[in-house]
Amino acid sequence: MKCQRMKRQRMKRQTLKLWLAGLLFPSMCLAANVPQDFAFAVPVELHGEGALYEVAIPASIYQGALQPDLADIRVFNNAGEPVAFAFEPLPQKQATRSLPVTLPSFPLYAGRDRDVSDVQLRVDRSRTGTILSVRSETRAHDPKRTLTAVLIDASALREPYAALELDWPQKSASFAANVRLDASDDLRTWSTLAARAPLLRAEYGGRRLEQRTIEFQPQTAKYLRVTWLGSHSADTAPDEPVAFTQVTARTADRMVESTRNWREVAATKDERAGDYLFDLSGQFPVDRVRIVLPEDNTVAPIQLLSRNDANQIWRARSTTVVYRLSRNGQQITSPDVAVPTTSDRYWLLRVDPNNGGIGTGTPRLEAGWLPRKIAFAARGRGPFQIAYGSNVAASAALPIETVVPGWRSDQQIVLAKAETLPERLLGGEAVLQRRPDYKVWSLWTALVLGVALLAWMAWGLTRQMHKPTSPEGKDSGAEQ
Repeated sequence: MKCQRMKRQRMKRQTLKLWLAGLLFPSMCLAANVPQDFAFAVPVELHGEGALYEVAIPASIYQGALQPDLADIRVFNNAGEPVAFAFEPLPQKQATRSLPVTLPSFPLYAGRDRDVSDVQLRVDRSRTGTILSVRSETRAHDPKRTLTAVLIDASALREPYAALELDWPQKSASFAANVRLDASDDLRTWSTLAARAPLLRAEYGGRRLEQRTIEFQPQTAKYLRVTWLGSHSADTAPDEPVAFTQVTARTADRMVESTRNWREVAATKDERAGDYLFDLSGQFPVDRVRIVLPEDNTVAPIQLLSRNDANQIWRARSTTVVYRLSRNGQQITSPDVAVPTTSDRYWLLRVDPNNGGIGTGTPRLEAGWLPRKIAFAARGRGPFQIAYGSNVAASAALPIETVVPGWRSDQQIVLAKAETLPERLLGGEAVLQRRPDYKVWSLWTALVLGVALLAWMAWGLTRQMHKPTSPEGKDSGAEQ
């Protein structure tokens, strides 16, 4: 009786092994990819020597890849072996600091018993509004007059500024003072930016300690005024100010977006009045759109829609106003339209003809996207190539931290550079038009059925192992 039970258990174990082998076989078959499984490829030219390289994804890959997320691309070496690769994170906005700009300054004098706000100014300006000279009502030969403040002309700045750097002549080893900084656009109404800002320059033991920068919230005011609140120096009387020799403004830090790639396409007129169709001929990850209008002095409310194929419904991407105006010999156009990132190929520009339309001619659409790079390991011999265009390939990209050890998003590692060459055919159109492989589907069907049978057999074996053992007499009787 025990021998028969052991035989049944051995047979079940052998059956399980056979089914496991059958499950692994189709998985191994499906994992293999060779260059001829893809329609196109771009050769990669390496520059320099390195184990890891990075290369920008060209427009031809977005046009030839069949999957919007570029899951159907591979990197092969000269032997046709796939090598490890990863998509680098998209570039982010970067802060940039502008160069300091020297500003003209003019001393303001007043009587010792008068406040600078009571001083009447006579300002001579150029045609552009820049101050040429400043005269106060205090006479130059008045023995009671003193340097009270400094007027700074910042009207030439076209960007917000957030700091002033001041310099002054100094004969003594140390100098310290407090100043007030005010801002105005008309020289009459002033607002305080810094009520009490220290200025300091001291030397001791061959070392220098200085504070000559006044920082404040970013401003666009045309004029600034520095008023002396008091100074203390070994060579000057108390509260006696000194004249600045240089005034420099530092513009506020700006967040600069990364440079985008652009693709321009012409419109085809739709049957519906005011509708214009665009075909990008590829699945580009578009996040900016420009509308180039055909005629000057055009203002038009528009709606942008997109879809990836003709069987889908149009999805709204943005509703805005675009314009193209001519003024004083210069052309002013509407800014780029930000849209949610999408790889849709077809775009629709909808203009309401009841609002005037866009005139004669057809508009153009410029689609922009952030350039993306891949990093790959140069295993084996070159030349390497990036293959793409497959209906059956699944994503094989690894995390960037796996391919590039030590990768950090806040500190990018410098990799060796590579560039792509013109596209060439691999499997060609035959791969793109290839019908579903029924052998592959049958293997997957066997895989699913095998998993189900494996679960059923495991369930039955578990029940058999936990079944209570009957007395030997009853078993033998039952078998007889």
